[in-house]
Amino acid sequence: MKPPVCWRRSWGLASFLFTFYFLFFSSCSPRHPGASDNSLVNGFLYRMFNTYDPSNLLANVGRTIAPPLFANLKTQAANLVTQGATLASSCTAGNLTNFQNAWFANIAAAKKVEIFHFGPFVTYYPLFDAWPGEAMKTVSPESPPSAGDMDSLDFDYTGTYGASVAGAANYLTTLDKDAKGLIAIEYVAFIKPGSYGANQEACSDLTSIRLNLLQALLADYSANATALANAWDPAGTTQYGEQLATAGKGSTTYSYSGAALNDVFSGALRQLSTMKDGKLEKPAGLSSGGNGVINLSLSESRLSGNSVVNLRNNLASFKAVYLGNGAVGLSDYIRYYSPSLDTRAKSDITQLETVLNSFSSINSANMSTISQSVSLLSDLLNVLNVQFPAVLGNGPVSSSGGDGD
Repeated sequence: MKPPVCWRRSWGLASFLFTFYFLFFSSCSPRHPGASDNSLVNGFLYRMFNTYDPSNLLANVGRTIAPPLFANLKTQAANLVTQGATLASSCTAGNLTNFQNAWFANIAAAKKVEIFHFGPFVTYYPLFDAWPGEAMKTVSPESPPSAGDMDSLDFDYTGTYGASVAGAANYLTTLDKDAKGLIAIEYVAFIKPGSYGANQEACSDLTSIRLNLLQALLADYSANATALANAWDPAGTTQYGEQLATAGKGSTTYSYSGAALNDVFSGALRQLSTMKDGKLEKPAGLSSGGNGVINLSLSESRLSGNSVVNLRNNLASFKAVYLGNGAVGLSDYIRYYSPSLDTRAKSDITQLETVLNSFSSINSANMSTISQSVSLLSDLLNVLNVQFPAVLGNGPVSSSGGDGD
């Protein structure tokens, strides 16, 4: 006598699941030492029965978190141009200080959008802030401005291009991006020509030639920063934030919401890796094989003494994306699959914020707090890029700095 139909169907389903389970897990080994067999099983079950919907997260990032940060970048760039014009018309100690303060506001704005390393960012951001990309290159990394970049900015170009802002602008077309943007403006506005960072700028150093160069640098920077900000403007033509917010639901950029989530998540991981590897470990001599000898020539914004403040601003935008500014953030994504990992990540963020606020420069006296910052960033990367993918049954999302070596 044949078994009942319902029994046969249940047995068939059970046989299929057992066979699939056996083939899947017997043929696969963990893609990372941190991905245990147990976590792979859990990841398989999660993917079968619990698929996270990132719609609210993407809407919050695309409509609420990112656009104001890009709008602020545009506002600050315009103010820097205004302060530059005032300085060029009358170089006084007060006007120079005002211009330098405006530069600090601009680098802060730039560091807060550095996390959105996708979409229009790739086109425009490196043109006005080449440091992150150059410092994180796997082959021949640099920390602009180099001595060669400084020589280019100190060069008397007037014999060929003329002593005017237009002449200076033509000269800029001969330089690479390392000698333009916020990096170059920092050098021209803070450092005495020919001193390679040893002496601070004074109005007596700002000749008409140098002021023309500054005006040209400001116009170039403002054009690129504004173009990036306009791409994220909710009222603009590109409306990249809205493309992110409607991913998989009418977006012409993202037909699949998972691709948009991957961009946001990968951008966050890249930010953490750059902070740890490029902005702390390298200048502090703590990279693999490092001996702990400080090398300030590898620091970001070293000419203005703003390296640690940059890190604080990087963390501020990461915190906003992770916690969601009171709404949905990456925290919800992590917590959906692993509440314990989310709790650990939040603890790392809180501690890191406290530690970064406890020192203001990269030097030997601060080595203990620098090391503590590196350890917290390493653990945060381990949580998000090793332990969390292991829960999902995947390998690391990013290949750079993923395990916090």
